[in-house]
Amino acid sequence: MNDNKISFLVYGAFFLILPVIHLGNLLINDVPLPLMTFYSLLIVAVMSFCFSYLAPNFGKNDETDKYRIVRRSVITGFIALFISMAVGLLLMALDFLGISLFHLILIFITVLISAAFISAVIYTKRNLETQ
Repeated sequence: MNDNKISFLVYGAFFLILPVIHLGNLLINDVPLPLMTFYSLLIVAVMSFCFSYLAPNFGKNDETDKYRIVRRSVITGFIALFISMAVGLLLMALDFLGISLFHLILIFITVLISAAFISAVIYTKRNLETQ
C-alpha cells in the first residue's frame, strides 16, 4: 500500500507542476491560460494528493463508515459550492470581477470537486482517530 501512496504523491506533484507552468507563462509572456486544461489539472492534482491519503487509510473503515464519509464529503463539497456561488455571483453582479461566466463556472466546478475530496480526507482522518 505504501507504493500506492507514493505513486499518488508523484502524480499529484506532476499535475501540480503543469498549472504552475501555465501561470508562469501567463506572468512572463502574457499568454492566456487554457482554462479547461488549467482547472482540470488543478482538480487532478488535488484528487491525486487526496488519494495518496485515502488509498491506504480508507480501507481501514467498515462499510457504514465509508458510506457516511463519502456522503458527508459530497455534502460538504456542495456547501462549499453554494458559498462560493453566493460570493462569486455577488462579486460578478457588482462588476468587481473581470472574468466571464464560463470562467466562473469552471472555478465553481473546481471548488466542488476539491472540497469534496479534501473533506473526505478530513473525515477519514477523524474517523480513524476515534477508532
